[in-house]
Amino acid sequence: MPKPKILIVDDEVFFRRLFTEILSDGDLYSIESVGSGKEALDYLSRTKVDVILTDMVMPEICGLELIRRTRSFDPAPDIILATGNATVETAIQALKGGARDYLLKPCNPEQLRHTVKICFEQRRLIAENTLLQSQIRLYQKGQHLSGLLNIDNLFQESLSTLLNETGQGQGLA
Repeated sequence: MPKPKILIVDDEVFFRRLFTEILSDGDLYSIESVGSGKEALDYLSRTKVDVILTDMVMPEICGLELIRRTRSFDPAPDIILATGNATVETAIQALKGGARDYLLKPCNPEQLRHTVKICFEQRRLIAENTLLQSQIRLYQKGQHLSGLLNIDNLFQESLSTLLNETGQGQGLA
C-alpha cells in the first residue's frame, strides 16, 4: 500500500525544510515540497496528494486561494494552513474556505504531527464509511431480489432436481 502523500507549499526554503524534517520522522508519509501556489497547482495537476500544508502569504497564489482552487479536485486534499501572519479574520476565512486546520508559525512539532495524523485518520474513516455504505446498499439490493423469488416454486424445483439427480425421482409425478 502506498504511503499517504503530503505536499508542503511555502515560499520560504527554511519552512519547507523544517516541515519536511518534522513530518519525515517515522517515515510514515511521502513528502514533496514546492515554493509557490502556482507550483503547487502544477504539481497537483499531475499528482494526487492527500494533505497539503501551505503557507498563507505567498506571491501570486496565496494559501487562501490555493484552498479555494483545490476544493474542485476529486478527491479534494485536506489543507492545513500555516502562517506567521495570523489574524482572527484570516483564520475564520481559511476554515470557512475548507481548511482542515490553521497553525501559527513557528508551530510546535508535536502539534503539526498530531494535526497531520488526525487528517489521515479522518480520511481513512470517511473512506471506510463510504465502503460500508456501498456494502449495505448491495446487501439491501440482494435482499430485495431474494424477496422477489417465489420460494414455493424454487423449493419444489430444487427438490425435484435433487430427487432426479440421486435416482430417487422415478415414479414421482
